[in-house]
Amino acid sequence: MKKNIILLFTTLLVFTYGCELTNLDKLDSPNNLTADAVEINYALNALQVDFVNMTAGRYADNNQGFNVSAMRACRMLHLFGTYNGPFSDMRSTSSNNLWEWAYMGVLKNADLVVSIAEEGENYHTGIAKVLKAYTMATLVDYFVDVPYTEALDGENNFNPRPDDGAAIYAAALTILDEAIADFNAGTPGGLPNDYFYNNDATRWIKLANSIKLKMHLNMRLTNASASTTAINAIIASGNYISSTADDFQFQFSAIGANPDSRHPEFIDTYGAGGAGSYYMSNYFIWLLKDSKANWDPRIRYYLYRQIDEDPEGDDLPCDGYGYDYCYLGDYYRGRDHADDFGVPPINLERTTWGVYPIGGAFDDDDFASVPNNQGAQGAGIFPGMLSSYVNFMLAEAALTLGTTGDARTYYENGITQSINKVMAFGAAEAAGSPNIPTSTDVDDYIAEALGLYDAAATDTERLDIAMTEYLLALWGNGIELYNMYRRTGMPSTMQSPVIAAGAFPRSYPYPGNLVDRNNNFSQKVVTETVFWDNGSTDLD
Repeated sequence: MKKNIILLFTTLLVFTYGCELTNLDKLDSPNNLTADAVEINYALNALQVDFVNMTAGRYADNNQGFNVSAMRACRMLHLFGTYNGPFSDMRSTSSNNLWEWAYMGVLKNADLVVSIAEEGENYHTGIAKVLKAYTMATLVDYFVDVPYTEALDGENNFNPRPDDGAAIYAAALTILDEAIADFNAGTPGGLPNDYFYNNDATRWIKLANSIKLKMHLNMRLTNASASTTAINAIIASGNYISSTADDFQFQFSAIGANPDSRHPEFIDTYGAGGAGSYYMSNYFIWLLKDSKANWDPRIRYYLYRQIDEDPEGDDLPCDGYGYDYCYLGDYYRGRDHADDFGVPPINLERTTWGVYPIGGAFDDDDFASVPNNQGAQGAGIFPGMLSSYVNFMLAEAALTLGTTGDARTYYENGITQSINKVMAFGAAEAAGSPNIPTSTDVDDYIAEALGLYDAAATDTERLDIAMTEYLLALWGNGIELYNMYRRTGMPSTMQSPVIAAGAFPRSYPYPGNLVDRNNNFSQKVVTETVFWDNGSTDLD
């Protein structure tokens, strides 16, 4: 019956449009629209949306943003099984959407915006160039050598060749300088829908310089002197993200339909079925509550416990296997890194995301399942580049390169800004709770963190302590965590896989569609390093 319906429908189409179907060569391809067929604001809107899809993920596409897979690899979330196993997000089949969003969504639309911009539309081109440069650098950071100079020729070249990652980085830095010049050209009329900075050019310039800082810090392992000079110039300018008011983030809404614009992790976690497709990482939980004398003030904002019962029996399959953590107590139910035991049906019991950053619930010891405590209704953020991140990067630069500024001050600022931001973000959900961290709680935590730093004997030990705090501040951003871990190999306490998980992916496999359809590419091994990674860090 189904085949007959399809045949009838096809016949009607041919009968109705038969005369036109013979003249398709006279129509413009919808995949290769001419510049005069596009309105610049629509192109920029599409660019921004696909940028968010590429970084934060989209629930309709199984959350396949750059963010989540790196969080799992770097122990921020639980990794089920091996790095490239059947449940991994780092397989070649898992990157196809990323590739499409990056090239057809961001890079193609960025070039389109620039090509159709008219006089006075420099704000449009500035946004397009910043997001393009970020995307170019991220593609290199994840995949090594990727198409660039031949990437966007459309139907003229179906097999673009890869460019050297270092050359793409250099091009991205130039594009960031062009973007800064565009923003400095003055604010014209007819401003676009700016989903990030509400048409504030000064903050876009600070973001552009902060991205440059990140890129130069990545390159410190292979060209320390150039990185030192470049980072010192950015510091001297003072024109980078140093205040939470300048944080680069995307704000999701609490709207659940037409379209669903809630945080993708909220959609996956706070539905009727309970906590989504993965556990929290026991290592990350341990860092928050057991690695110091003082619990991290952010723990009730980061994590939410659905039940006040200790797991046992079938609900605790790791019991008796000598895992590092298995169960950490206080009703925090996570899993060890790479634990591949079967998953019991406890979606309404295991610990999950809290209010920050996905817009979930504040943990007020209410122990209600997530369908019964919707928290902030999914009005979360994707934290792309925050002032706390920049401070930790500056601390790393000061400790490893001797750049301008005091590493301890950067370190303290990073911790303080992160805690303040998280608590402010979750203030509405925590209002009236006796479990809100007091100023004494916060001060004691920061004092202990500074004491550990002061007690360290070498810069390497100080860097280890600083990067541990950076990991904690990065909750919700696996992209910068993945870069940091490869640059530093820290924290040194990072849990090793509890099974033989394979080599840590120093880069991702190429997307399967790319290898299948482009004869200039063959699949690479995950031990292949990005140009800025000299392999000096020990990763597992």
